Amino acid sequence: MFSKISSIVIFLSFLGITLGCQVGDVQSSSYSTTDGLVISETAYVVNFNVNCKDAAKPDSLVLYADIGNNKILPVAKSSDGSRFQVSWTADLAKSYSASYEIKIHDEEGLSNLKRAQRKESKEDVTPLFKINFSHPGTYRGPWLQTELIATVISILVWWVAYSHKSKLD
Repeated sequence: MFSKISSIVIFLSFLGITLGCQVGDVQSSSYSTTDGLVISETAYVVNFNVNCKDAAKPDSLVLYADIGNNKILPVAKSSDGSRFQVSWTADLAKSYSASYEIKIHDEEGLSNLKRAQRKESKEDVTPLFKINFSHPGTYRGPWLQTELIATVISILVWWVAYSHKSKLD
């Protein structure tokens, strides 16, 4: 009897370890640099919290982010294991105002994704969850520089003054 109970307990604990966190609710926040006057690259930062459906804690999760264009990044985890962050940079010339979809995978999903990329397969690998965020774009300065506007106004003032002077003579 004791061996049956102990084997059931071991089986259930093993099952709990292998199943881990079944991802439930995900809350996210994001940041991206918007002042392009003094930078050469745009930084993107996405923070998110994961709540498990079952009694497991999300600290057992090892996550990877597919940010598109075959770029896969590891997801950083806080020391308590409840908060996650993924960040990257992109060239300023290539960072447009857009909505981005980040696909979050676990280790098994990552291996499936890499296998599909190696085979150049068009099959869609299902992520654990997706995070959408919007980058408002990067300010690159005014279309017309202030110096140009001042020069044009100065030339117009000079031309008006010169033409009125010639009419007085």
